[in-house]
Amino acid sequence: MHLVYGPVGAGKTTYGRALAAERGAVFFCLDEWMATLFLMDAPSPITLDWALPRTERCEAQIWAVARQVLARGIDVILELGFFTRDQRARLRDLVAAAGSPIEVHVLEVPQDVRRERVRARNRGSATLTVEVEDAMFDWAEGYYEPPAGDELAGARVIRA
Repeated sequence: MHLVYGPVGAGKTTYGRALAAERGAVFFCLDEWMATLFLMDAPSPITLDWALPRTERCEAQIWAVARQVLARGIDVILELGFFTRDQRARLRDLVAAAGSPIEVHVLEVPQDVRRERVRARNRGSATLTVEVEDAMFDWAEGYYEPPAGDELAGARVIRA
């Protein structure tokens, strides 16, 4: 199991897709599930109260499928946002209980670079799944809890 961490605009989806191609793995991206299942019904602007229960349902379903893939001996790449320590710990515990080794990939990219990436993506990039306006980017900056301490033990840290 490969877990990909990083703030908005760090390149998690691009990195996860490349890693999946390299490893012959199955890639799961929370934003893609959210866009397909829920964004057409989203309020404008999207609120945390609206997004969190849907995110949790997507996570649960992604994990149910990922567990089956892991059981067949196929690598899985999870890119689920992983904004909070609690979310990361919950997923690591699930993976450990399933008996799978975990490899963590942490993307660290300066805020100004990430903001410009997001703005470019909003203008129609091939990687656009969910539009992230400046206000949402700013909110996410405060919500994101960078991995620290034991979360980084053995992690592959990629700095751009």
